[in-house]
Amino acid sequence: MRLLLSLAIDLLHFLDQCDYHACCDFYLVPFRGDIATKLKAAMDTTPSVADFEHCIVGMAETSKPADCGIALALLRTLQHSRHRGVDRVVAGTGIDTFQVINALKRNAPLYKSALMALDLSYNTLKPTTAAALGEMLETTQSFTSLVLRNVKPALASPTLSTILSPWFQNPHFATPSRASDLALSLDLSENNLSGGGGTLLADLISRSPRLRRDVLKLNQCTLHDDSLDAIVVAVAQCDSLSALHLEDNDGSPPPKSIFFSSPAVLRHAPGDAFVKVLTKQVQLKELYLSNSHPQSRYPLALLRAVVHSLGTTNSTLEVLDISGNGGGDDVAKCVAAVLPKTSCLRALFWDGNHTTLAGFRLVQEALRRNQSLRIMPVPVQDTRESIERNQATVETHEGPTGVMSSMVFRDDAYDKADVMRRSWLQSGPADLRQSWSRGLNALSAVPPSSDNNYTSHSVDA
Repeated sequence: MRLLLSLAIDLLHFLDQCDYHACCDFYLVPFRGDIATKLKAAMDTTPSVADFEHCIVGMAETSKPADCGIALALLRTLQHSRHRGVDRVVAGTGIDTFQVINALKRNAPLYKSALMALDLSYNTLKPTTAAALGEMLETTQSFTSLVLRNVKPALASPTLSTILSPWFQNPHFATPSRASDLALSLDLSENNLSGGGGTLLADLISRSPRLRRDVLKLNQCTLHDDSLDAIVVAVAQCDSLSALHLEDNDGSPPPKSIFFSSPAVLRHAPGDAFVKVLTKQVQLKELYLSNSHPQSRYPLALLRAVVHSLGTTNSTLEVLDISGNGGGDDVAKCVAAVLPKTSCLRALFWDGNHTTLAGFRLVQEALRRNQSLRIMPVPVQDTRESIERNQATVETHEGPTGVMSSMVFRDDAYDKADVMRRSWLQSGPADLRQSWSRGLNALSAVPPSSDNNYTSHSVDA
């Protein structure tokens, strides 16, 4: 431990004399009280060491005074950094978020022109913290990414408005702007936005249609009622949005829900809002509607509207994930109908829809008449038997990657699913149609299963 202290102090003094970029992470480091005091003193005497590309401020779960000292010393470097090299701050759970924001706020050159991303997820967010954060977002020219997953207490409408309203009205991020082409990314996943929260967010979006937006993530936000419709309608009014994530929005739907009610009680077409998003000039590139919980599945009417929109001349969508919605062969029929018409779609994920081999065959035929699609794993249940059959058939011709390109190994967590998708998008098969056909032919001899739900098994499971 004393060696660690010595190295840490030497490093702090060294960085103070150099222009190196580094990562500072003291999260969960079990410093003793006396060592923490010495390290804090060393950091206080070299306040400019925060020339970090990533500064991770954290405290141990036990919240010992020593940990508080380390965290406060790190915060002080944020206040006095003269190099303004910090572009991303991630606050570890348990930290006093007000102190984090207050430290950043005192360094105006940092948050106005250098800091680009802030993550306060899984922390307590008090009204005073929200107000200070809103003041920063109102004047920043670089702050483009905000992550507030599962904040405590529940994200109330006034708090949401205090933070987002100044950011959304910041003229620096409006279109067109000669000063910058930066676009905003917002992640409010794992916050309950049903009812008032979702409606307020929709209102904030609709009142800033010219804002340049990159990514909006609302996964696991219990958007099962009219708030979902309001948000999608508001997004359709935006000038730009690259990716929209609405995954795992589970919860007990109220009877009036237009998205999850049975067709007999629907008063409006549930896919109308999504059709507007996909056919207007929003430039939406990615849409994620996957679900890992049976109670949160989107209805077939909505899935049909979304998939059929891909065949319109105005659609710009490149990546679509409708996995886990249990749409059956009806989804396969929609996919087969639209594949010959779409020229932009390059990745489609639709596992977990209870598709039969007959449905796969329809898609296989349609795939021959499509020239844009590059990624579309065969949606089959992950069983040891099917994997072995695919390995025997495909590995000889394409190697192990051929199996991975034709099989789905989906993890329940939406974050891990996102990593899986990105991996596929970066390393798709050279010839999707040949790989897809081989994988499907190999599965023809596999006994049919009653379900092809998500699985977290690996090849070696």
